[in-house]
Amino acid sequence: LDVRVDGAQRDVRLQRLSASDLELAVVLDTTLGADALRDVQAAIVELALTLPQGASMRVVDAEGRASEPAPVPGPAIAAIRAVRAGTGDAIATAVERATTLLDQSPRGRSAMLVVGHDLSTRLDTVADRPLRSLSFLVDIGGGRTAGLLGSDARGEALAVDATHGVVPVPAAIARGLRSAHLAEIEWPACRA
Repeated sequence: LDVRVDGAQRDVRLQRLSASDLELAVVLDTTLGADALRDVQAAIVELALTLPQGASMRVVDAEGRASEPAPVPGPAIAAIRAVRAGTGDAIATAVERATTLLDQSPRGRSAMLVVGHDLSTRLDTVADRPLRSLSFLVDIGGGRTAGLLGSDARGEALAVDATHGVVPVPAAIARGLRSAHLAEIEWPACRA
């Protein structure tokens, strides 16, 4: 990594962020119906199976009830499968709860995955997250995803046509979660 300020090379310290230092919060829209929710749960189970050992996952339902952080894959998979359809319609509350929990997490980096329908009409813009956080939003039904993530929020907002379209999403997310680096750059002092 070569960083230059006004043509002068700057020292860069590159730190690989540990996989075991990752906490993922998954917010599931429980208004999808039982069959559709099972499809989404299957996709999230696949994600849990691809995350590095040592990572943890918590699940937040559409009423804002959150599981405790569970190690992946086994305990996290049990938490995913425990979510039931029709538990509520407060997905914005659930996202707020997940954000608060991640901000309080002792882990070094965090990520949030939100899966639901009509997210553009049911969620406020997901605000900028701390440097070591990512947000992934998946709108089922091909809704509008522009504006779901704040301009400086790291992550991605995706639209899929139906719940079966969620299945390939975890593979793309897992790539972003498996390895990450933090670069610390020496910056020249400002002159008054």
